[in-house]
Amino acid sequence: MKGTILVLALLGIVLCPSGGQAAKTYQFADISWGEPFPSATGKLRSAGWKPRAAIADSALQDYHVQTFQKRLRGGPCTMSLVAPSEGNARVFKVLLSWPVDESNFRIRYFDVLMMLTEEYGRPREEYERYQDPYYRGDGKEYEALSRGKGILGCRWRRDTEGSRLGMRISPPRLDVSYFCKQWSDLMLRLGQKDAPDF
Repeated sequence: MKGTILVLALLGIVLCPSGGQAAKTYQFADISWGEPFPSATGKLRSAGWKPRAAIADSALQDYHVQTFQKRLRGGPCTMSLVAPSEGNARVFKVLLSWPVDESNFRIRYFDVLMMLTEEYGRPREEYERYQDPYYRGDGKEYEALSRGKGILGCRWRRDTEGSRLGMRISPPRLDVSYFCKQWSDLMLRLGQKDAPDF
């Protein structure tokens, strides 16, 4: 009997290495990768997300984008469904964005990091680097980030389906990106690196 319990305990450690939980697929609001926009929109409306005009983002101008808004984690959050421009609009990427400024960017960053860590575990990699004349602790980190002289973000390990999750400060926003393997493949074909890969 004791031997059986030991074997089951060891199996639990091997099969569920992160805090006793099986690895999760990176999905937002139960939206499946490749799901048609109308179906995804219905789920978001049911969850209280309201349609709004798309955010001005030159990086998304060549794609199908549908945008929503809702208060999340105590602040206004914009959520965009993103799909390749060719063919029917099917979800390949979900982008969450919160406004940030010099006074709150670290508070917002660590609050959202805590939310994602509770759901998916700790990120695989965390980044905070600055170029001269800036450095961590100088009180000018937000200025450095705004001028492209620094980076503050993190990314999680690929899930079993090859999906990715990453977060970074992109003044005046904090962006969280969920995206599927097909989106990564598309970015490689276009010679682009997606946000969480920095």
